[in-house]
Amino acid sequence: MNDNVLSNYVFGETYFPHVAIPINRKAGDTIIFFESKQLIWKIEKQLKDKKKIANNLNVDSLMAVDAIDLIETFDSKYNFFLPDNVNEIRNMYYFGSLSTLGIQAFLTLKEATNITNLQPWATMYNRLIDKAYNQNNLLSKNRLEISPNKLSKFTKYFDTAYQQKIKDLFSKEKAINHRILSTKDFML
Repeated sequence: MNDNVLSNYVFGETYFPHVAIPINRKAGDTIIFFESKQLIWKIEKQLKDKKKIANNLNVDSLMAVDAIDLIETFDSKYNFFLPDNVNEIRNMYYFGSLSTLGIQAFLTLKEATNITNLQPWATMYNRLIDKAYNQNNLLSKNRLEISPNKLSKFTKYFDTAYQQKIKDLFSKEKAINHRILSTKDFML
C-alpha cells in the first residue's frame, strides 16, 4: 500500500464499509455488499418494512463499500469489518455495476479481505442484464479493461447463458450501471 494514500475507512487495523445498516440481526442469515451506498438507500426501507427481496433472502445487514477507495487503498494487513455474528451468516452476496470497477471491487472484497463465501448476487445481475438488453440505450462505455482471468473469476458464478452475455458485453467494451434498476427490481 502507498503510505501517501489515506482512506477515510481505516481505523486502527480495521477497514470499515462506507455504510453498514442492520436489518434483521436476530434471524437474518444473509449479508449483501453493494458497490455504492446509493443501492442501499433504494432498498433498505422496504426491507425494514418487512417486504421480501429478490431470492426471498432473510437479510441480516446491508453494507456498501466505496469501490474506488477499496480497490486503491485496501491492504491485506487490515481486517475488514464484519458483524460479530458473521459465523452464523449463510450467504454473502455482492452487487454493483456490471463494469470493470464493479467486478474489481467484488474481487478485492473476496480475495484481499478473505471473505471466502462472498459471491455475486446472480439473480440481481441477471435482472440488470435483462433490463439493459430489453430497453434501449441502457449500455454505457466500459472505460477500463479487465483481464480474462479476472472476468472468469466473476462469471463462474453464473449459468452458461449469462456467462456468455457478460463476456460479450466486455468484449464490446460496454458496461451496465446499477442505477438502471429501480426499487421494484429488487423486490420479489
